[in-house]
Amino acid sequence: MWTRGVFILIFSVAVGIIAQLVLKKGSFNLPDFSIQNFFPIVKEVLTNYYLIVWILFGGISAFLWMLAISKLGLSFAFPIAQALSIVLIVLLSYLFFAEAISSLRWFGIFLIIIGIFLVTK
Repeated sequence: MWTRGVFILIFSVAVGIIAQLVLKKGSFNLPDFSIQNFFPIVKEVLTNYYLIVWILFGGISAFLWMLAISKLGLSFAFPIAQALSIVLIVLLSYLFFAEAISSLRWFGIFLIIIGIFLVTK
């Protein structure tokens, strides 16, 4: 039962990360926000393929998260999910969007990875 929960947890994180990457990609075309631009932004969100996929994947991730925490302790699952999300989002943002990663950020990622190992023991 525990390994099934961990598998669902990892799958939930993966789907959630895909959702965030798709959201970033979809947000490139959004106009600057202002009260006057509210309806054009809503129209763009409702017709933007990437943002529709983000909503779908976000919902799937939330459903998987619910399943994962039904099988695992929240005090175990939440730190693991957040740490994995941070590490993978930083790395994938570097790969897909050429976002800079400073040496201090690399050090932070290293500390997060150590933290994952400590939380899982």
